[in-house]
Amino acid sequence: MRQAFQDLSVVTDLEDATSVHGEFGLAENWPQVESWVRDWIAKHSQDIRVVIAQLCQQTYISAEQQEDLYRYICEELVDKIREIAASQAYSQAQLSERLANAGILPMFGFPTRVRLLYTRWSASEGTIDRPSDTAIAQFAPGSEIVKDRAVHTACGLVELVPHKRGVQSRPGLVPALDQPNRWLGLCRNCQAMIEDYQPQQTLSSPPPAASKLAEQTCPVCQQPTLRCIDAREPTGFFTNLQPRDFDGQFEWQPRASRPTLGVPELEAEAVTGNAHLQGGSGNVLIVNDRGGEGGFLLQAAQVFGKERAGAYVYSDVQGVNGSNDYIRSSEKAYRVALLAKRRTDVLLVSLQTWPRGVFANPTTLEGRAALYSFAFWLRAAACAFLDVDPDELQASFQTTVEGERVVGRAFLFDSLENGAGYCPHLAKPEVFSKLLQQENWSQPNSLASRWLQYQHQQTCDTSCNNCLRDYYNLAYHGLLDWRLALDMARLMQGAEAPLDLQSSWEGQKNPWQGLVERSLPPLLTNLGFQQVQDVPLPVWVGNRQREVRIVRHPLWTDEHPTWQKVFQQVQQAYPGANIQPINPFLTLRRPGDVLAKPTKTASSRRLATV
Repeated sequence: MRQAFQDLSVVTDLEDATSVHGEFGLAENWPQVESWVRDWIAKHSQDIRVVIAQLCQQTYISAEQQEDLYRYICEELVDKIREIAASQAYSQAQLSERLANAGILPMFGFPTRVRLLYTRWSASEGTIDRPSDTAIAQFAPGSEIVKDRAVHTACGLVELVPHKRGVQSRPGLVPALDQPNRWLGLCRNCQAMIEDYQPQQTLSSPPPAASKLAEQTCPVCQQPTLRCIDAREPTGFFTNLQPRDFDGQFEWQPRASRPTLGVPELEAEAVTGNAHLQGGSGNVLIVNDRGGEGGFLLQAAQVFGKERAGAYVYSDVQGVNGSNDYIRSSEKAYRVALLAKRRTDVLLVSLQTWPRGVFANPTTLEGRAALYSFAFWLRAAACAFLDVDPDELQASFQTTVEGERVVGRAFLFDSLENGAGYCPHLAKPEVFSKLLQQENWSQPNSLASRWLQYQHQQTCDTSCNNCLRDYYNLAYHGLLDWRLALDMARLMQGAEAPLDLQSSWEGQKNPWQGLVERSLPPLLTNLGFQQVQDVPLPVWVGNRQREVRIVRHPLWTDEHPTWQKVFQQVQQAYPGANIQPINPFLTLRRPGDVLAKPTKTASSRRLATV
């Protein structure tokens, strides 16, 4: 690309050609030079082969792979550039920067996904910057940010650029608010995110503020709980231009969703032990839909009494349409969510086989906790194995459907744009099998050996800063559980690993056993329950034998053989009693649920008829 554009005389006439990623002009001007680049490639085959040979020195890239690279440049590169240049899925104006974010070119220089918050109507003074993933939460309309002993209230979106007459405004969203957009599907039941979703009925994009979009049927869990969202990437944010003195209090509204995968282009697929691995590149999406409201009600903005092209304001923010004339809203409002999207390397990990009666269901609290806990264990294990900083990798889980069952798959993704190569490396079976040794408590300095130490077990009932918790997973601290994480890791080694509250872990006492013996008796006794002896599972009876609680593993389902056996025994011993399962994970977090009387599940009703 550099050599081709160097030979093109038209490049000097392209507006804003300067970029740290390459001086290739604007993406909108690509049609003007596409044929020139294609012809240059066709006439300079030898120059291209020389570049490939030079870059492949001191690498493991074979001559056959070098030939594949040459064919890619000659046959596919120009078509990919045309597709990306015309796509509305990217917010970058510079062609080189857009290609770098799409993974076609390497990412050079300082991060380019930083978004600015303008506290003055200026492109250079009074700005606060954050990465786009963080900005859609911290700079979202209504949030307050402290800078220089003043509190600034974000109220809208705009991109400001220097201009010969001061400052020029550009659209604060990509696509702009007056252009159509692709829909995003978010399911509140299974947490699935459907990129480029096609609604069952025709919807206007962007949706008017007054319209209430009916929930659709989720293609993953088949429940009518999928919300259609018009999500767009912000290019910049601005405040109500009325800072107030900082008195120690301010409103921070981080309402962005967890990182979720789009449709990944996974190149590697392998199996090691009971773990199914998929590695490649994919789009990681984070959405701020204003806490499940579907987005922010945005309107065209007037700033200092003038219409500002591309400036959109959320009129509910204090200081907008008030007694001052700084910022006012005009025209009708549209409901739009904020989106952060980037492409990077991804590693997807899921279980090949689940033992009978054991499952981490992403639609349940325990299932999501197990998936989150394992994902962050995987990140900690990978960082320890690779000896890299935890900031280099991020973790979450993806919801999908396999057969007739909704399943969750933990995934890691590189923090760097376009990836740093960690995830593809970990996707190799021989590498991942070594990583899994971090769950082996007999392995010196493994995560399991540190977490199973007596002092940690006695002081950490769920998770702590010495195991799974850190600043970056603050939003998930209430769900994280190091015992669930180790259970999932052991299942990755083999489906035959015992998963219960009593069985020893190859000579090590089951960590659940000590927790159950230490924490549950005082709680259940205070609630009026008494334990029954000579039963395979801990059974507690209360309310004059009308209430029975059976303690089982958090990931057990009603199809587990031991549960079915104990349930039938208890039912015969206490006919007519309300028999419910409880587990230490949920009981520690919601002790009041022990006294609740949920409706019986279908499997419980079926067992009652046996």
